[in-house]
Amino acid sequence: MIYYHGAPEQFTTFDLSKCREESAMQNGPGIYLTEEFEDACQYGPFIHVVQVYGRTFSERNFEEEYMELYGETVEDFVRSMIAEHAKRCPDSHDVVMSNWGYDAGKLIDSIVSSGTPVQQTWYELFRMEEEDFFPAARFCGVQGLEADPHLVHYDPSDLTIIRVEDHDQQTLWRRDANTCP
Repeated sequence: MIYYHGAPEQFTTFDLSKCREESAMQNGPGIYLTEEFEDACQYGPFIHVVQVYGRTFSERNFEEEYMELYGETVEDFVRSMIAEHAKRCPDSHDVVMSNWGYDAGKLIDSIVSSGTPVQQTWYELFRMEEEDFFPAARFCGVQGLEADPHLVHYDPSDLTIIRVEDHDQQTLWRRDANTCP
């Protein structure tokens, strides 16, 4: 599927380290894409036209889609994320768990009842250790989250920039032209 990414600079590949610099991360860190060209224009003068590969999940139907693909419930997903967090971020894991009385069940119930498990899991577990969120989400089988009106993607290897355009949809760079910006 084709999406758009507006940015203040022109580039030919995505870099996750730059994702943390963006100010509008309402759905956690990631590469924000949109289906609407006009929406992408709000984020900068360079519009990157992106082919998306890999599995993404809808925020609205996450539980259903995750269960269908992996045969696990959202509770299983959250348990996996908690286990990954404990392994990757032992110091902050203790702080996070102290907020829930060291009761993983309370944390899981809170996240599952929120209705947005990926976003809430990121917020609760990885807000102090953002760099560990991307590998943990991919480890748990989530490459991206469709959160209207955006797609938030966690794996740049699943994204190919096929061309860069300006606001007038004039092509500035094309992958098949083998010219760099």
